[in-house]
Amino acid sequence: MSDDYDSYDSYDDYDDYDDAGGEEYDEEDGGAYNTTEFDLDNLAGRGDAKAAVPPKGGKAVKAGNSPLRLILGGLVALLAVIALVVVVVLPRLSGGGDEPTAEIAVATLIPTAAIALPNTPTPEPSPTPTLAPPSAVFIAPSTGVKLTKGETVNIEIQVQDGNGITSVSLEGSGLAPKTFSGEPAVTFSQSWAPENAGFYTFAVIIRNRLGETNRVEGISVQVVDRDFIQRNAAVFSTLDANVAVVRGLSLREPIEPVLMGVEGVKRYYRTEYSPEDAQRDMLVMSSFDFVPRGFNLYDPAVEYSGNSIAGFYDSATKLFVLVSTDNEMDTYEQYVYVHELMHALQDQHFSLSDLGDTAVNQNSDAAFALRALAEGEAMLLQEQYLEGGYFGSAERADIQNISEIRIRTINQAQSRSQAPAIWGRLFYFPYEDGLTFARAIYNRGGWAGLTEAWGNPPVSTEQILHPDQYFAGDVPQAVSVPDLLPTLGEGWEEIDRTTLGELHLREYLGQRLDGGTLDTAATGWGGDQYAVYWNEPLNRVVMTLRLAWDSTADSDEFAAAYGQYADLAYGSAITEVGDGIRCRTAVDTVCTYRQGDDWLIVRATSLDLATAAMAAMQGE
Repeated sequence: MSDDYDSYDSYDDYDDYDDAGGEEYDEEDGGAYNTTEFDLDNLAGRGDAKAAVPPKGGKAVKAGNSPLRLILGGLVALLAVIALVVVVVLPRLSGGGDEPTAEIAVATLIPTAAIALPNTPTPEPSPTPTLAPPSAVFIAPSTGVKLTKGETVNIEIQVQDGNGITSVSLEGSGLAPKTFSGEPAVTFSQSWAPENAGFYTFAVIIRNRLGETNRVEGISVQVVDRDFIQRNAAVFSTLDANVAVVRGLSLREPIEPVLMGVEGVKRYYRTEYSPEDAQRDMLVMSSFDFVPRGFNLYDPAVEYSGNSIAGFYDSATKLFVLVSTDNEMDTYEQYVYVHELMHALQDQHFSLSDLGDTAVNQNSDAAFALRALAEGEAMLLQEQYLEGGYFGSAERADIQNISEIRIRTINQAQSRSQAPAIWGRLFYFPYEDGLTFARAIYNRGGWAGLTEAWGNPPVSTEQILHPDQYFAGDVPQAVSVPDLLPTLGEGWEEIDRTTLGELHLREYLGQRLDGGTLDTAATGWGGDQYAVYWNEPLNRVVMTLRLAWDSTADSDEFAAAYGQYADLAYGSAITEVGDGIRCRTAVDTVCTYRQGDDWLIVRATSLDLATAAMAAMQGE
């Protein structure tokens, strides 16, 4: 499941004015985000010049792709070069199908004495020239630069393709393609005046004489509407000062808010989340029954994200976005601003971006816990801001009414987009449970306690769900599952390895169990790790999960509850495989085994795969 938590969002809690909500409006924003998929980790070059080179005849390979995909991309490139050599060299040697010419025949009959003459070196065979692969180096502007809305900037790119360039276009800019005459290297230069504020990412589309089209991922730039910022400077200054009074923290660096419409938010999320990401998430989610295998996760993800948030702060790019349909800071936008300002303060004072990277590298459950701390504190700030009298009664009523409308919009967006049911719970968790967690800290130590919490952040959703365990320092056990690639063999790749956590475990079991049984089953979670493997050519999947428990009694309670879940989800017919391994087969085969107080669960697309995986789990 996706571990990317660089973006911290706002939504609505209509009961307590607890946050800012997902946009209910449908108006376009005029393309504030004319973005395409990008990956800054795939850029290389010297100084400000950024270059990226894709495999021949295809799309640039993104950093983070699996080794299998990289190998396949390299194989395609090798075959393309071989084909080119055959096409170019064979006509020269064959004479178009006729016998060799006299010149070639004479060249093979040089007298031996001539070869023995002194100072006559044997000529080396001419090497086959290596054609330059498609590449693009951005000379201007440099990546990450902030541009001003409406101001003209010159875009200059050095483009190379050994097969001869016929046209170059800049995806994401709206500029017309430029044509060329087959040169191997050209300079693409055009003027561009962005019409909307936002975050733009560019990709270079190169077409060559062979009819190939190559897409080279490029740079990203932020466009700022300085007129909007200047026009609302007094409002921003007042909000900043009020938040400093409530929270006791002030901005160390200025922020430049951007207004964006719903469609702009969707375009932004498309740059952050690809169909390939969605497919892998689908395979993981289907391993826990959250979606059926083959479910199209990408379109609902973009639709749901675009309609569910009222603003976001991206700690990686420092992008501060308010979702709106106009260029004015009305009451509701101010309310959202307070929430996102808290995230900017977290980033500037507590290194939110670095903490997020650390949590993601640790496991996804830790990332969810950190997200809950961040959103919970922002919710608490909004709550106290409202109680502090900074909004009048009429303004508070407006916020209440809009929040109620928007909470309905979020639910409608989930239904309309056919988003998985679990998304609703996962969406609200960092706000609702995070607020409860933040209140628990605040009640013990005030805002100083929240500041201290950033030095000792929660490391599991269990700590968020049960704040007493956070205060007691109860951390999850270290749990691991073995690497199954040696067992599974050729064609397999590991697509996910992380911690399920108490939150996701509850959602998994809650699909079939009632509240009381669920609470008994999940309480006492001690730690876990799962891994998911995929054989793309054969369309086979294997999931392994090891669950640890705080006590034998907790393990017993889980066993009873999971037996009920499995009966309902996979059928009551059980196949005994070996000593203590119990398997059920429905769409997939699910096997369980108790090892001490730990439970091992394997899910696979066949009984043979499941038993092989379980044997590897037992032998760890």
